[in-house]
Amino acid sequence: MHGTSRAIGVAACSKGSVSPCTGIPLILAIAATVLLGSTPTAICMESKTLETAKRLNSQIQELYAAGRYSEAISLAQQVVEILYKEEGSENPDTAASLNNLAVLYQATADYVRAEPLFERALAIRRKTLGSEHPDTAVSLSNLAGLYQAMGDSARAEPLFQQALVIREKTLGPENPDTATTLENLGRLYYTKGDYTRATQFFQRALAIREKALGPEHPDTARSLENLALLYQAMGDYTKSEPLYLRALALYEKALGPDHPDTARILNDLAVMYADMGRYDDAAKNYEKAASILVKRGGANQADVIAILDNLSQVLKKAGRAAEIDGIRASILKQQPG
Repeated sequence: MHGTSRAIGVAACSKGSVSPCTGIPLILAIAATVLLGSTPTAICMESKTLETAKRLNSQIQELYAAGRYSEAISLAQQVVEILYKEEGSENPDTAASLNNLAVLYQATADYVRAEPLFERALAIRRKTLGSEHPDTAVSLSNLAGLYQAMGDSARAEPLFQQALVIREKTLGPENPDTATTLENLGRLYYTKGDYTRATQFFQRALAIREKALGPEHPDTARSLENLALLYQAMGDYTKSEPLYLRALALYEKALGPDHPDTARILNDLAVMYADMGRYDDAAKNYEKAASILVKRGGANQADVIAILDNLSQVLKKAGRAAEIDGIRASILKQQPG
């Protein structure tokens, strides 16, 4: 596949979760990668120490969303220490703090530190909340997502399946969180090359989101994007293109024309058009995607550099090599400050 195509991401959505932009090189944000602050409101306000933990947790979410993982890890470690002392080693809030710390380690690709923390959080939730509690399903999904990131689909699949069973039973088969688990499984089968099963899970997730959230919700757009990417991988551009265009329209309406998610799907479209040999259309979408990202964060971002390189390639293939320097200069002029 041409260009900066992204990898379908894993989500463990629930209330209070953080959904950062995963960036252009990571294909398809099915949502976020993880759950931060799964139960912040459950922290009892019985002491100033716990108030401190809740305040730190809010800061952690902000730092995580900003990609400032090292700073967030330091604060998350403090929260774990506070909750172990104040709530005990087998409290659901303690489990949430362990989960958050694991999420941050995973974000830095420190899987060795993340795995035992996810496992401990899961064990606590099973013991204190039960094997069929929605938060237990979150922990199962998070641990499965870690294994998926490690390339271990064999360990990830049964955990995602367990999470799906729990969510269908406790939340219902048409709940948005159930759709998230369906998409996680779709992603797993996508990465294994089992496009038939991936299609089934992605289609079901889309149907749930359209019904539960509405046809114009950003999560519905993400489901459309997932299916579009899948059909693109299958070479079925007649199905892929209208899904991408519909998702783009939703992102522009719900999030705005200059949002990172809008840039991501413009990049998706450019990659598809390049695959199809429609180089002028590819160039137009690469240019729009790069402009959005440059305006938001400058020209030195890895995503911008990759997109500009792809833009140059498709302009050459379109017989427009003479325009490369001018178009690049026009994009770079949009840097802030």
